[in-house]
Amino acid sequence: VISGSSTAPSLANETAYPNLARMSPSEVHIQDAFAQVVAHYGWQRVVVVHDGTVWGQESAAAVITSFLQLVPNGMVLNAGMTEFSIVAFDARQLNATDVLDEVARVRGHGVFAAFNTRMMRGICMMFDARVRAGEDPWFQSYGDFVWLVSYPSQSLCYNSVRGAPSTDRDN
Repeated sequence: VISGSSTAPSLANETAYPNLARMSPSEVHIQDAFAQVVAHYGWQRVVVVHDGTVWGQESAAAVITSFLQLVPNGMVLNAGMTEFSIVAFDARQLNATDVLDEVARVRGHGVFAAFNTRMMRGICMMFDARVRAGEDPWFQSYGDFVWLVSYPSQSLCYNSVRGAPSTDRDN
């Protein structure tokens, strides 16, 4: 199997996966780069949120490890509360508001997010709606935090109803 996007660190085990060739680096390297950005800007308080897939869990673990090594006084503000079930999201038992409420509750400098594209798209759309509605003053000040999205994709800004990229009118 040749994969352009199999980045879960556990897939690096050549004994367990002898027939896998990856064209992308492991999440360990990708998340180290995210942690270096956070360290460069001196952010010491971060929020980590991810879906419950192997990739989401391993991405979050890799960024937390790198962050805590690079930022001596660093804190993951929501340690132990980072995972949000994609199964619950798909079953409509969990929604983007639940994730954003956790982010707003702890108010870190950087928000690292490792979510399936459809889940991250819902979070982005809800975030935009909350900013526009002024529901949370902290979300109004973009200078206070940054989103670091582990799997950015064009579809995060795609309106599936219109079949085209989202515009301000869509959100």
